[in-house]
Amino acid sequence: MSKRDKLPKELRVKRSVADKPIYDQSRYIPLRKKSNVLIVLITVIVFLVVVLVFFKDNIELAIIIVAFVFIIFMLNMALGRK
Repeated sequence: MSKRDKLPKELRVKRSVADKPIYDQSRYIPLRKKSNVLIVLITVIVFLVVVLVFFKDNIELAIIIVAFVFIIFMLNMALGRK
């Protein structure tokens, strides 16, 4: 039984469809954060492999490029949340 059912009939509040939220927003926020981090990590790993294939001779340059892209991704995620 819910708390509403335990109350006397006079004190019960009738809930309309409009009062109910479409979905519980608090449940979806952690999932969204995890998926963003996962997408960034997968993108950076794929980018690292592609850059290492193209810059076999100059590995330092490849690492600098990947680090720069990773920083841009992180700034984008941090500034994207308002």
